[in-house]
Amino acid sequence: MSEYGDALKRKALGYNADEVVEEYASVDGKLELIKRKVTIKHVPPDLSALKMIIDEDVNNMCEMSEQELIEERGKLLKELKEIYDETRKT
Repeated sequence: MSEYGDALKRKALGYNADEVVEEYASVDGKLELIKRKVTIKHVPPDLSALKMIIDEDVNNMCEMSEQELIEERGKLLKELKEIYDETRKT
């Protein structure tokens, strides 16, 4: 997936981002960091981004042959099984 596609996927699924706030003070004529606060901000999933991904996938599937669709189905079922197995471990 391209850089644009990766960003779109990240936005569609939601993510955590570090938010940094720094305070500086003048000490002997120089600015020095006196306080630094780092918080984790959760950015929730974005439905518009998800819709864009789904629309793109549907358009790509419309152009696939029957054999390609069967192969894609197999790959997706394998991925789902791996995710299911991974969630059962935790």
